[in-house]
Amino acid sequence: MQEYPVWEKTAQDLLRELDKHNIDAWPKTPESLTHLLRRMTPAFEEFGLQVEFLPRERNRRLIRITNTEYSEGNCHDRHQEELNMDDQPY
Repeated sequence: MQEYPVWEKTAQDLLRELDKHNIDAWPKTPESLTHLLRRMTPAFEEFGLQVEFLPRERNRRLIRITNTEYSEGNCHDRHQEELNMDDQPY
């Protein structure tokens, strides 16, 4: 997600992407993944990810995940700023 500002696909598409990483903790069905995403939306926002559930079209619903901190170099620059803040005396 870091290299892309917006990811927009179905829950099934996202599940296929997650399955490539062999993580057993992820839900096994698109429906359960959607429920999990809805519950975790506030936590994702803390990390600069906005999760939206778009209106149903042609018997499918897209999920849009937006990296709200993305711009040319902004992700790297912000991370670097956070690292530099740790170096400052209290």
